[in-house]
Amino acid sequence: PSGSLDTKASHCAAFAAAHGLTERETEVLELLARGRTLKVVAERLTISKGTAGTHIANIYRKCDVHAQQDLIDLFEKFAG
Repeated sequence: PSGSLDTKASHCAAFAAAHGLTERETEVLELLARGRTLKVVAERLTISKGTAGTHIANIYRKCDVHAQQDLIDLFEKFAG
């Protein structure tokens, strides 16, 4: 259902704003929150793995997490 995607997108935007993420980091977050890997993030956004890794590291730092699962848990808690 597309309604749930819209909700997830607006939830991503709110989460990103709360954590000071850039527009690009928000795009990366949307993929990470769906469990996508660094390789998939790089392919989907047509960026290098190095660039994707930098975005992921910045997201982790801004959200004070150290792993993708921690980020997903934080994201889901934020959803309430």
